[in-house]
Amino acid sequence: MMNTWIILPTYNEVGNIEGLLASLFGLVDGHILVVDDASPDGTGKLVEQLRSRWPGLDILHRPAKAGLGSAYRDGFRYALDHGADRVVQMDADGSHDPQLVPVLLVELDQADLVLGSRYIAGGSFPIAWHRRWISLLGNVYIRSLIGWRIKDWSTGFKAWRGPMLRRVIEQPNAAVGYAWLMETTWLAKTLGARIVEVPLVFKERGSGVSKFTWRIALEDLQLAWRLRFRRLA
Repeated sequence: MMNTWIILPTYNEVGNIEGLLASLFGLVDGHILVVDDASPDGTGKLVEQLRSRWPGLDILHRPAKAGLGSAYRDGFRYALDHGADRVVQMDADGSHDPQLVPVLLVELDQADLVLGSRYIAGGSFPIAWHRRWISLLGNVYIRSLIGWRIKDWSTGFKAWRGPMLRRVIEQPNAAVGYAWLMETTWLAKTLGARIVEVPLVFKERGSGVSKFTWRIALEDLQLAWRLRFRRLA
């Protein structure tokens, strides 16, 4: 049996995490690792209480908020060190539908990396119009710089084969925040990964406040130029 891990970085997701965990454990036979950055709302404490309910649940407590990419890197290393053959990464705020996880895992049988994509047929991004257009135009701009036929460079809903993921996180990184999502896809492509995209219907978060900022969008665009120059070099 394949050793499957789902990685959920959290910061102030106490209103979303229990329902998400219940859905995921009902869909996937595997492990779930919550990587919590000392959430002041008590997310980490709640997950600790829920571990008695789900034996496959684990939590990695980090001392402070240190960036999404950093959280994923720590979570990936933990999963791989515990024998992960397949690793899924997703948001914990309700914007990523748990029902897509089994689809990603099926597609992973023929790929090294599967992306949940908002910008292929069947995918959508039905949220506030300004965020939708920023993301759409940003991805068009990134594709024009980088040149590969990947539609959704900034997606955070992915499934990895363990060996490819290990190779990716061993590479030097330029980003530590949200732009790390794009950079890891780029690194996988440069390493020869077989990449597949499946439709993702992105949703507004469940409870809490969105973490999107203009700084996040700018970080993606700046990194795209750096990746372009790295590819040319």
